[in-house]
This record gives sequence, C-alpha cells and structure tokens, in this order.
Amino acid sequence: MGVGLLTWSVSGAQVAAVPVWIAVSLASVAAVVWSTRRSERECAAAEAGRREAQLQLTQQAAQLESDIARRTGELSRALLFNQRLALVASRTTNSVVITNPAGEIEWVNEGFTRISGYTFEDAVGRRPGTLLRCEDTDPETVALMRSRLAVGAGFEVVVLNGARDGRRYWSALEVQPLRDPAGNLIGFTGIGSDITARRQAEESLRAAKDEAEQLNAQLEHAIAQAQLSATEANIANQAKSAFLATMSHEIRTPLNGILGMAGLLKDTPLDVPQRELIRTVETSGDALLSIINDILDYSKIEAGKIDLEMAPFDLRQCVEDALDPFAARAAEKDLELLCRINPAVPAAVVGDATRLRQIVVNLVGNALKFTAAGEVQVTIDVAELDGRLALHGAVRDTGIGIPAERLDRLFRPFSQIDSTTTRKYGGTGLGLAISARLAEAMGGRMWVESEHGRGSTFHFTLIAPEEPITVRPEWFGTSAAFAGRTVLIGVPNHSLRAHMAGQLAAWGAVPVAAANAEELQAASDRGPYDVVILDPRIRRLAWPVSLPVVELVYPGHDHEAPGAGPAARIKKPVKPGQLFGILQRVLGRAGAPAELPPASSAGIAPAPLGGFSVLLVEDNPVNQRVAIMLLKRLGLSPRMANNGEEAVAEFLREPVEVVLMDIEMPVMDGYEATQRIRGFTQMSQPWIIALTANAMNSDRIRALAAGMNDFVTKPIRPAALQAALASARSASVIGV
Repeated sequence: MGVGLLTWSVSGAQVAAVPVWIAVSLASVAAVVWSTRRSERECAAAEAGRREAQLQLTQQAAQLESDIARRTGELSRALLFNQRLALVASRTTNSVVITNPAGEIEWVNEGFTRISGYTFEDAVGRRPGTLLRCEDTDPETVALMRSRLAVGAGFEVVVLNGARDGRRYWSALEVQPLRDPAGNLIGFTGIGSDITARRQAEESLRAAKDEAEQLNAQLEHAIAQAQLSATEANIANQAKSAFLATMSHEIRTPLNGILGMAGLLKDTPLDVPQRELIRTVETSGDALLSIINDILDYSKIEAGKIDLEMAPFDLRQCVEDALDPFAARAAEKDLELLCRINPAVPAAVVGDATRLRQIVVNLVGNALKFTAAGEVQVTIDVAELDGRLALHGAVRDTGIGIPAERLDRLFRPFSQIDSTTTRKYGGTGLGLAISARLAEAMGGRMWVESEHGRGSTFHFTLIAPEEPITVRPEWFGTSAAFAGRTVLIGVPNHSLRAHMAGQLAAWGAVPVAAANAEELQAASDRGPYDVVILDPRIRRLAWPVSLPVVELVYPGHDHEAPGAGPAARIKKPVKPGQLFGILQRVLGRAGAPAELPPASSAGIAPAPLGGFSVLLVEDNPVNQRVAIMLLKRLGLSPRMANNGEEAVAEFLREPVEVVLMDIEMPVMDGYEATQRIRGFTQMSQPWIIALTANAMNSDRIRALAAGMNDFVTKPIRPAALQAALASARSASVIGV
C-alpha cells in the first residue's frame, strides 16, 4: 500500500502533499508542543492562584490582627468603664443590686449596705424580695414586681422595706433587665433611693392638707352657720325693731295725752299744791319719755343705722341750749351748773348739732343725778385728731365718783356701778353707752377719769371742722366794750366766780371777786364800782341806790331782796351773750349784742299762727283733744278726721292748706291717705305734717317718701308743733 499523501493549505496557499509519517510526526510534535504549552499555562494559572491565595491570607491575617487589636481596645475600655461604673456604684448614696436571670443577688454596693444594713456576704445568692420584705410591705407591690421579673421586664415602684435592724424605710426602686448582644437575658440591675424622709414629709403634708381640708370644711360650716345666724339675727333685729316701734307707739300715744293735758292744765289758774302735782306729772312723763328715747337710740346704734348730719351750726348756742333744761334740777339740789367754752373754739363748726347736744345732755344729766353737793361744769376746748380740727369736751362733777374696779362697766349697755345704783338713782344704764357710740360715730371717743367719793370727769372728742363766718357778735372772744369799768362779783362758787372774772377781764372790765359776805363787805368798802353781780346766797348789803345790781338766779327761783330790787336778773347757767347784753343795758351802752344763727333750723314765733286752714287727722280721742287745744292756743281752728279715709273725703269736700296726719289709724293709715291726696294733681296740694308716735328714723324716711313734708313725734311738744306750723306757714303753698 502506498504511502498516503496529505495535502493542506497554509495561509491560503496550497501545500504540497507530504508523506503520512511525516505528518504523524508533525502531529505528535504539535501535540507535545500543545500539551507543553497547556501545562505551562496551567502552572502559570496555579501560580497566579497561589499568589492570590497568599495575598488573601495576608489580608485576612492583617484584618484579624486589626480585629484583635480593636477588640482588645474595646475590652480594655469596657474593663475600665466597668471599673469606673463599679466605683460609682459603690460610692453612690443609692442602693445598687445586680442579680442573675433567676433574680439571685450577685453584687451589691456600699449604698445597699448603708441603707438596708445587709453586707455583700449577707446578700449574695439571696433574692432581694426575700431579703428586704417585711410584714408591712404591700402585697400588691410584691406581686407586681414578681410578675415583671418573670417576663424579664423592668419596672418602677415605691416599696416599704425592712432593714436588718428591724427599721422600716421607703425605697423608690427602678429595676431594668440586663441582656447580651444577642438579646439573651443575663440578669437584672436594681437602683433604689431611700425616700423615707420625703415620704414622711409627704405624709405630714397630706395630714396637714387633710387637717386643712377639715378646718376648711369646719370654716365653711362656721361661715354657713354665721350666715344663718346673721340671717336669724337680722330677722330677730327686724322683729326687735318692729317690737320696739310698736311699743314706742303704744307708750307714746297715751303719754302724749298725759303730758299734753298736764301742759295745758299748767296754764290754767292753779294754787301752789296743784302746780306741784302737775309738775310731778310732767317730770315723771319726761323721765318715761327719756327711757323710751334711750332704748330706741341704742337699738338704732346697735343695728348700725345711726344717721349723722353734717351741717354748720353755732357751737356755743348748741351747748348752752343743752344745759337750759337742767337749770331747775340744779337749783333743786343747790348745785352750781357751769359752762366754759374756750375762746379758741370756733364760733361755728360743721357736724351734727343734735347728736352733740344729746351727748352733752346725757353726760350732764348723769352728773346731776350722782352729785349731791358742789357743781357740774361743762368745758369745750379745741383738739386735733389725725390732723383734723376736733373738739374736746369734758363734764366734771363733784359727785360720788366711781371705784377703779368698776370703771369698765360704765360704757356697757344696761350697766351701772352696782345694783343699788339703779334702785337709788334710777335709769336704764344706756345713756353713757349711747354717748360713747355717738362720739365714735363722729370720729372721736369717750373716756372717764374718776376718784371714788370725789367726783368724775367724762371726756369726749369728735371731729368738727370749722365753718367760716363773716360776722361775729361783740361779746365773742376779747373786746374793749367795758374798758375801765369796775365790777364787783359776789359769788360763793369758786369755779363760777373765776369764770365770770375771766370773762369780764376779756371784755376790758376790772373784776373784783368776793366769796362770802365778809369778803363782799370788805371789797365794797374799797369801792366805788360800776355794777355788782350778786349771787342771792350771799347776804345782800345796803347798797347805794345809784349802784346797779345784777342778780344771778335759776329759773323759777327769783329772790326779791329787801329794799330796792335788782337792776336786772340773769338766769343760770350764765351765758356770755346774755351777760354781755345785760351789762350793756345796765351800764347804759346802747345797742344789743349780735347773735349767731341758732343751732336749730327755724325760729318759733311767739305770736299765734292764725291765718290758714288745718285738717287734723287723729283716731285717738284723748290725742284729738290735746291737739285741738294746742292748735287753738296758736290761733287755729282745725277740722277733724278720725282716719285716713275720712281725711281723703274731707280734703275732697273742702281742700285745706295744712294737714296734721297721724300714721297708725284704722280703715286707712296715714301713708296711704297721703298718697291718695298727692294723687289729686289737679288740686292745690296741702303741707302735710306727720303727727305720730312712730319715732324711729325709718318712720321719718318712710313718711317723707310717702309725700309728707314734715315729721313731729308724740308726745307733742308745743314748741315742736309751733315750729312745724311756722315752717308750713312760710312754705309757698300757704297764702298763695
């Protein structure tokens, strides 16, 4: 067989056929070459893999070294942190406890030992709840802690624990679970604070709060009770006021008849015994009226319903007029009643003249009551209270005086020195209490100085601003009216003698004083004198006919001396204005002293008041007779009506100019009758005067609100009735 030939193309060229064995050889060589090259490639790849693996191993070793260094640092820092944390835990004042997952103590700090008393050795391996629990620990709190620990949860509680020494203490406990990075529970940590002191403070505060709430509740109850009491008291006061008003009305109504008839009877021809009987009736009636007025006044003051007027008035006139009613009583007891007003006191002041007069009347009446011999002297001086002008009044007596231990009773209502005082001297014991309250209402006060057996001095102050006036009487203050005139004063009372001598010296006269007949005789021998002022209690000498004598007398006690009568008489208590006028006349000086306006509002004309028509509305027959007789004495002839309904009918039948209207009447009262009359607007309206035994200020206000023009209380005083009618006469409704 022939050798095969191979033919192939190389690079596109046709290669000539070669023998087979050559071809096989070539193929083998090629295979070897290819295999060799493949091994080389595999070795190169293996080398590259080795180098890559070595690089990775180097990198992993470096990373491991880095991780080991980092972890070592972290462990080092953690160890340092734990050391510091342990140090802090051991030094903190709080209690720190670390347990295993089963709740058994593994570690406690010094704070735990300090608070509980249990040491590290005492606590390790024990459960905190078992170790610290006491019989007073709240079971619900224990159950809560157990339930939270069972589920690996934290909690915060306030629990009462028991210390090793048996002491109880309150702990604010916070427990939190400890977990590894994988989240597995590895234990619990607990931090407790001893809050016993705070708890006790809270308990004290709670107790105080509870007590405060109780007190507040008690206070609210007390306020409610006080309001209820105030309401009841107000109702009681209203009932009392109504009762007092009713009693006042019921007493004043018959008293009006008694005093009215006594006054009318006194003006008829009577012998001396009859006149004394009438005077006794009047005195008794006045005493009863005074008691009624005191009770009404005190009830108004006690209820806080006292009304004060602020109007200008003549101070001297007010005080001097207050003394006039006591002149006769002083004469009966042979007492000297004096009044001294400091020239520095303003002539006119602003205030309530009526209340000032009431204070003076109460104090003077009281002084006369308790003085058997000597004198009662009223003085008025200026004072200052809180930078404002004030008056300082004093009423001094030489009476029985007051023991020091009884002084505190004086200004209490219904109180006197002792029980025998009321029996011996009478009275309600209200006068001083009323006066003290009035002084306080007028911005001042009242106090007393007294010595048992030697008399008393009652002082009072009140605010009274000065009222400027342009005209002053000549006798006021100092004057040279009697300059150079010599006046012999024969007065046994030292105070009156000194007072008159001082007053005469202020007018420019030269006074010479004598206390008894011997001194008077000796002084007369040293004469001559222009005038003699003589108290009848000193024996009168045989004066020259040309020497004028001014005699001092109490009202109703005019003493006719033998021989020539006195040139003039001046009534005690001596008033500067009257003394000045009498000396002017006796010494031949023309002109009369100027007078300040009176303290009261309107003057009373002494002449009859006829000339206008009057309707008298009165249901009481006795009071009808009294009023009719008083009106007739004043020149008036009244028509009559027995009640308000008759009054309205009578007015419609024939209108009148003045109506005297009673208040409490059957069928129709005075208020309704007045309103009915005021309703007839087409008719000329009368001047309506309330004539009533209702004497409360609320009655006056109600009467004026009903349409009345004036208000006169019963018992009817002739002067008060005359003044009211004089005011009516001057009103424009009369004589138009």
